Amino acid sequence: MGIPYTLELIPINENGKYMYNPDVLKVMCRIGAELGADAIKTVYAEPPEKFIDVIETSRVPIIIAGGEKMSSTTDFIKTIWEAIKAGASGTAIDKNVWQSSNPRFVTSTIWKIIHNKIDLNNALEILGV
Repeated sequence: MGIPYTLELIPINENGKYMYNPDVLKVMCRIGAELGADAIKTVYAEPPEKFIDVIETSRVPIIIAGGEKMSSTTDFIKTIWEAIKAGASGTAIDKNVWQSSNPRFVTSTIWKIIHNKIDLNNALEILGV
């Protein structure tokens, strides 16, 4: 039918909190790919070296979910930059953009990280950090 099949796979613990465990993500994303997903939306888990394994194991594009609200825009942009550098294909983010002090600059910075592959220092400079 030509309709993309995207799975949102967000691991949570028994308390309903997000789990940022790359080993859990690796298994979940691989299963999602084997179930026929064309792309998978999930959280980013550090360290970047382990997240590369998540990307390589999944065999389909990984889109980074926004996750929980981060304490600073700088930390948020660093996380996006690390995820894209590790091989994530894009982002699907809400509250970390819309609840920032300047959603326009945050959106522009994310776009430049993904499409122009700017380095982290340039990304933070755009934000005035």
